[in-house]
Amino acid sequence: MTASLVLGSTRSGGSLPAPLVVVLVVAGVGYVLWRRSKGEPVQTRRLLVLPAVFTILGVIDLTKAGAPHLSPADVAFVVTGALISFGLGAARGATVELFPRGGYLYQRYRKTTVALWAVLVATKLGLDLVAHLAGATGAQGTHTLMLSLGVSLLGESVLVAPRALATGVPFAPEQRRRGSIARGGPLAYSFDGRPRQPRPAQECDDGRVPTRPPAREQPTDTEAWHSPGWQDGLEWVRSQLDRPPEAPLRRPRRRRRR
Repeated sequence: MTASLVLGSTRSGGSLPAPLVVVLVVAGVGYVLWRRSKGEPVQTRRLLVLPAVFTILGVIDLTKAGAPHLSPADVAFVVTGALISFGLGAARGATVELFPRGGYLYQRYRKTTVALWAVLVATKLGLDLVAHLAGATGAQGTHTLMLSLGVSLLGESVLVAPRALATGVPFAPEQRRRGSIARGGPLAYSFDGRPRQPRPAQECDDGRVPTRPPAREQPTDTEAWHSPGWQDGLEWVRSQLDRPPEAPLRRPRRRRRR
């Protein structure tokens, strides 16, 4: 909803008032903190879409018509702020807890992750103060707020994604498809008119993921589960780079009819 309001204003050529931008960004960050502090399923859409939207909106806000002219000092502060935001986001991604629940992979913020969000806010305020003292008015305030948030979320996803893939636990399916099947939507029935049953949760080969969702939030075999660190994600990336390229599949040639 936050991204939709700001994107609609950008396309129309206008700009949202600064207080409204702050309220929308704070609401977006609060929603992310609330969802991921109690645990949410890992999905490709959530790892990529939200960071991409905020980053694109931040770039558009800085380069659109009517935006303040960026001096060399402004560009230096914008690049510095983006690098710091990306680094703090990557540090948050290394602290996110990954665990299986109901056959799928979930993520949850730790206290360290929330503390790094506070460090990001304090760093942004301090950098804006330094930019104000240096006369770089284009690199302070709400002009770079969207960009800092998007780049920070992108850095978090860059660390979470390989760690999640290294577990081998399947990501959660999209909620729309699951909801449409459960609520009698267009996917609730097959072509022959019979009701379609939801797919069962997939399991790991080593039996770490429970076959049925447990009664409590944590799986029953949490002692055997180890949340992967950034080293595990790096090893997964290396293993993918070391894999030999697969030969393309050749389609059989059709014989010409005489």
